Amino acid sequence: MSLISGGGGGGGSTFNGGTITTPLEVQQGYSEAESFGSGNPLDGGFPNFKVNGDGDGVTIRQSDDSSRARLSVLGGALGGSAIVGAGSTSNQSIFAAGCTGQTAALLELRDQNGNTVCKVGAAGGLAANPIASGALPTVAPVSGTAFQCSTTRDVYLTVPFTGDATNNAATCKVEVSPDNVTFSTLNTVSIAAALNLTGAIDLSVDCIVPAGWRVKLTATHGTLGTGTYY
Repeated sequence: MSLISGGGGGGGSTFNGGTITTPLEVQQGYSEAESFGSGNPLDGGFPNFKVNGDGDGVTIRQSDDSSRARLSVLGGALGGSAIVGAGSTSNQSIFAAGCTGQTAALLELRDQNGNTVCKVGAAGGLAANPIASGALPTVAPVSGTAFQCSTTRDVYLTVPFTGDATNNAATCKVEVSPDNVTFSTLNTVSIAAALNLTGAIDLSVDCIVPAGWRVKLTATHGTLGTGTYY
């Protein structure tokens, strides 16, 4: 069933309620532009379906160019909007704007159990599957042996490296690999021989490890302690 507004010169009658029991199609021709307000990403748009009131609403639109299909939800006087699908090559594919005084997250994704796996806060910043409580996880690195921290999220790893106090240069080579085949060296942490002489000198080996990647720490004249990641 097609509805054509009688107010736009297209004929037909108004639709004021009732129950729709057959497929509904709401169309508007592309010859009549409809603006949603100055500066809005939908200015000059041609919506096929639109429900709004006083600036709020839902727009599902596909122009004569099929690559420009998109879903839009516009906020009211307080602001806030979301757009999925770029209207042109210069527009974002996903656009979200907060409202005035917003404190809740701009974007939050949850798993099937309702746990947050990724969130963008109102003030910005990405929280990807953060640890919300409990002790931080640990790992026991073995020199020259690759290991994984997490397969589900990016982590920050810190491992203590202690010199053996033998008057030799103590080093720890830090390597990472996305496939456990090709390793790239990030850095080689070192303690000069003159310092690795008396007492235990400890350095922190730190690196960001993407989800599923391997880390390989190779220690010379020193030992690796228990690593912590978060």
